[in-house]
Amino acid sequence: MKYILLLKKNIKKQKGVFFGMLILVFIITMALCAVLAVGQNSRVYESEQLDRVGYGDVTSWIIEQPGVEELIDQIEELRGTEKTERQKIKQVLYKVGKKQTQNNGMLAVYEPENYDYYIYKEDLTGIQKNPKEPKDGEMYVSPSFITMYGVDIGDSVEIQIAGEEKQMRFTIRGFFEDPFAGSSMMGVKTMLINKASMEELEQNALMAGDASTVADAEMLHIFQKKDSGQKTKEFIKELNENTDLKNYTYRSYSKTTIEGFMLIAQNIFVGFFLVFVTVLVVVAVVVLSHSITTGIEQDYTNMGVLKAIGFTNKDLRRVKMYQYLFSIVLGMAYGIPATYPVVRYIDRLIIPATGLMIPATLPAGICAASLGVILLLLFVVIFTKTAKVGKITPIRAIRGGIQDVHFKSRMTTGIYKRGLSFHLAFRQMLSGKKQYISAGIVTALLVFFLSLTARLGAWIGPDGDGLMQEFNTVSYDIGIKYTDDGSDEQELKKEIEDWMQKKAGIKDSFLYVMKNASVDQIDYLMNVNEKPELYHLLRGRICKYGDEILVTETVAKEIGKDIGDVVEVDYDGKTEEFIISGVYQCANDMGANFGISKEGAEKFGLTEENRYYTYYVLKDPDKAKSMIRELKETYGDRIQIDNPDSWSGLDGIVSALQAFRKLMYVISVLFIFVVIAMTGSRILYQEKNDLGIYKSLGFTSHRLRIMFALRFGIVSAIGGIGGIISSALFTDPIVGVFLQRCGIAAFSSKLDPVAMIRPAAIVTLIFMIVAFLLSGQIKKVEPRILITE
Repeated sequence: MKYILLLKKNIKKQKGVFFGMLILVFIITMALCAVLAVGQNSRVYESEQLDRVGYGDVTSWIIEQPGVEELIDQIEELRGTEKTERQKIKQVLYKVGKKQTQNNGMLAVYEPENYDYYIYKEDLTGIQKNPKEPKDGEMYVSPSFITMYGVDIGDSVEIQIAGEEKQMRFTIRGFFEDPFAGSSMMGVKTMLINKASMEELEQNALMAGDASTVADAEMLHIFQKKDSGQKTKEFIKELNENTDLKNYTYRSYSKTTIEGFMLIAQNIFVGFFLVFVTVLVVVAVVVLSHSITTGIEQDYTNMGVLKAIGFTNKDLRRVKMYQYLFSIVLGMAYGIPATYPVVRYIDRLIIPATGLMIPATLPAGICAASLGVILLLLFVVIFTKTAKVGKITPIRAIRGGIQDVHFKSRMTTGIYKRGLSFHLAFRQMLSGKKQYISAGIVTALLVFFLSLTARLGAWIGPDGDGLMQEFNTVSYDIGIKYTDDGSDEQELKKEIEDWMQKKAGIKDSFLYVMKNASVDQIDYLMNVNEKPELYHLLRGRICKYGDEILVTETVAKEIGKDIGDVVEVDYDGKTEEFIISGVYQCANDMGANFGISKEGAEKFGLTEENRYYTYYVLKDPDKAKSMIRELKETYGDRIQIDNPDSWSGLDGIVSALQAFRKLMYVISVLFIFVVIAMTGSRILYQEKNDLGIYKSLGFTSHRLRIMFALRFGIVSAIGGIGGIISSALFTDPIVGVFLQRCGIAAFSSKLDPVAMIRPAAIVTLIFMIVAFLLSGQIKKVEPRILITE
């Protein structure tokens, strides 16, 4: 009973600290469990759905041609193959809505008996129990069409049969969950139509003859034996070495690679949010440590009296530990159920971006383990800090306990009439500097993270161009593929280049193309560049000669080779040896790509007749977007345009980052408020005698409140400088760790001076405003307190 009685008294006396710690832990628990749930649920659900709709451990896209049956026999004879399944599709070009965006797509028949795709309800709140087959002229598409093209149910999609001359128009009936091409991060999309519409499309394609842009294709879903003992890359290597698969394939992805594509946005933001939660935990540790220390000093006399009447050090320490642990456990208990609506909201919010109905459940194991680690950390802090209870003696308590002994410090400034409030605030801060240290550390941590967020935002860029450059091997403004035949092509090229020169000026141009090839029997994307010196080189040197290639860090790790090693490159049935001359940066295909020069590509017979793109670097790149629109309107199908900023998921990432930054500021403001409520109230209690003296000298409550806010402003400004420096030193390595999963091997961020200072200025201003608002209790302090004390 004595513990319960003291515990109740302590909580009642220090209810601000109790509820403040509860709120901090509540926020941390909710944020941590939410990010763990989104990350874990998305990974598990994506894997389950790929299995459910029949995606293989390796899936290859092939254009239908003779010999496929023999190829399947070869594949199934391998020791590591479980089975192979064929899925018929049409490779098409399509346009969507008013944007008239043209992309490659996969058209498939809606066959729920074979491929049980989930069909969403119209409002995307769930899955239909008994979905209906699309009618003639209707189709189901991924919800990512909403973010990519701004369409909705009832809008149209045009499938091109023979370019602009012949098309088939389909109406969007609804949305379906596509676990292997449904993310807005992926340009290729699957569309489902009924069997009758597919037969009509086939007839129209036959009538178009050679002009048809519809291609008969298949997806070969190759399943690996679970007990084969092979890694996926080893299995792919065996497929390429012992079968003719690579001679048929125009696109091939493993299940792991598809999962990476589908969840690339989640991986970036989950990792980023985990960094933020870590910062919040450190803030909680700092605040908890300061609160315990000042609490013991404040209760020194009372605890000394309790010792005099028979309470032991163990008794008093146990009560203190119970007091803080109770608020922490209660915060976690409230935070866990509060996570559910947050997870449901996030899952609903990202459906148009991911195309997945991720379940809103909490992964009990990982959440419990993570919260257990945090609880253990906070317990260690409490156990360590409450050891000071043992230094309390009844004799010293009777004499008034611990009192500050003031000596003149070298940092102490004089008092001047001009700027009197500032000088008094600064001296007051120095006299109780230990009380303000935690506020400074909290400021440094918050500024560090907000600066980190700003650096990531600057790297992505206002329109996503920075992020896009990481997925491009080279920097360019417009890419054009001239599709006219014969001499007309050269005339068309000269005409367009003369127009571009007048509009924006051409700084540089070069030929470029991407093809599918393999390195040491592992499939990768091959980048061919007429000017290899433009590759984003990380180490080594460019592929200067025709027998050299560049690889990404991802490829180097997978094939187990590095600069100076010899590899075999296979393209279009021809194999040549190359030397790795360097490592470069390109996140395309999750980093699974390599680069060679045009001279190196010619060893495979890849010449200009293979329709290279011509990439242009403009003198005035700001005009690129308007020029692309004009080129499309003027030349239509005579050219194909590659826009470096046209990545399908780019807008979604940029908008998500903006929302994420706003959320960080909201949480930061809430944390600042709680921190000042916990530390400021104690500081005001300890300074009440000084406040009484100031009031007896004629200082008004308003002026004292300003001085109080100034003290927090000064300490937060100092902490903000530390946060800026920490951000400059540690942002790149921290962010680089979780971006490596997305194929980005080297992250480098920069901020202009104004952008560097902005987070510190904002946090400092918030600190001062909140401190001023919470200092309203100064009005209750009267000069007579000096007499009563």
